[in-house]
Amino acid sequence: MGWKTIAFLAVLAVIGVAVDSVAQTAGAQRAGASRAGIVGSIIGTVIGMFLGLFGLLFGPLVGAAIGEFWAKRDLLHAGRVGMATWIGMIAGTVLKIALAFTMTGVLLLVYFTA
Repeated sequence: MGWKTIAFLAVLAVIGVAVDSVAQTAGAQRAGASRAGIVGSIIGTVIGMFLGLFGLLFGPLVGAAIGEFWAKRDLLHAGRVGMATWIGMIAGTVLKIALAFTMTGVLLLVYFTA
C-alpha cells in the first residue's frame, strides 16, 4: 500500500465527514429553515450523541423542530423543517456508508493485488 492509496483513502474520509454536515444542513435549508432551525439541528445532534441510538436518530429532528418553532412559532413549518433535517441526515448516513464500503474495497483490492 503506497502513499497514493493512503491519500485516496484520506480524501474519501474527509468527504465522508463533510457529507454528514452538509446533507443535514441542506435538508433543513431546502425546507426553508431559519438560522435557529439549523442551530437547533446541530444542538440536537450533539445532545443526541449522549442519548444512545434513539438520540442519534431523532436528536437532529427534534432539535431542528424546536429551533424552528422557537424562531417562527409555526408548528407545521417546524415539523417540516425537522423532517427535512432528518431526511438529510439519513441521506448523508447512506452516502457515508457507501464511502466506507468503497474504502474497504480499495483496501482489499490493494491487499490482494500487491
